[in-house]
Amino acid sequence: MENAANAIKIAGELLIGLLLISLFVFVFNQMENAETARDNDELLQQTIEFNKKFEAFNKTSMYGTDLISVLALAYATNQTANASTTYKSSSIKYDGYYDPDTDNSINIRFILNTDINAKTTETEYYTDPETNTQIKTPKFVSKYSGEANPKTISTIRIFRAGYKVSEGGYSLKADPTKADEMRIVENIKKIVIDGNKTEKSYETHTGYYSEIKANTTFTIEKIKDTQGFSDLKKAIFECYKVEYSQTGRIKEMYFREKETH
Repeated sequence: MENAANAIKIAGELLIGLLLISLFVFVFNQMENAETARDNDELLQQTIEFNKKFEAFNKTSMYGTDLISVLALAYATNQTANASTTYKSSSIKYDGYYDPDTDNSINIRFILNTDINAKTTETEYYTDPETNTQIKTPKFVSKYSGEANPKTISTIRIFRAGYKVSEGGYSLKADPTKADEMRIVENIKKIVIDGNKTEKSYETHTGYYSEIKANTTFTIEKIKDTQGFSDLKKAIFECYKVEYSQTGRIKEMYFREKETH
């Protein structure tokens, strides 16, 4: 009887031990699941907030100023993402470029129907003797006889119409070992980071203007747009495709210049 009682006692203790272990495993799993759920909720919220900033540009019609804005936002986002990434070579600097292997990095692509040029323009004004105010003449009188006012006197192409249409055109994706790709992203950077960086200068000339029938002093304003900002901001674009990562975060947005008539 004593042996039987001891066996029952041992069995009971083992059962209690197993129940305690089971309870511990259950509680641990519940805590782990709760933590995973919190992490998933946090990741979901981060994804929603990330996408919200870029979805604002998912429009069927917008000016180039919006394209410049979304490029600037993507560039800044990539700078933050790339800063926390360790690359195989310390000589590789991704800055704000798109890196498909880096989380939170995003690419913006755009296709053009017209060339985007850096240009220098001249606009002529004369002082109205009656009101003492500057007025733009309908044509150049003092420097370019009878030509349009304002006049474009030089251009340098920054972005080319129809560039790599099948690949989505220009983009922030750049291999640091490829000079042509780096040059493209650097041109984008100049527009989106430096903004409307123009140089202005003034000249004065004296000429005969038939409308006031007198020799008149003309002021010529020269504006040098070194980055193509002026051309790009006036173009009209549409967002025609958005691609997402496996976690639901926007990875690439595609824009194209709309035909205008």
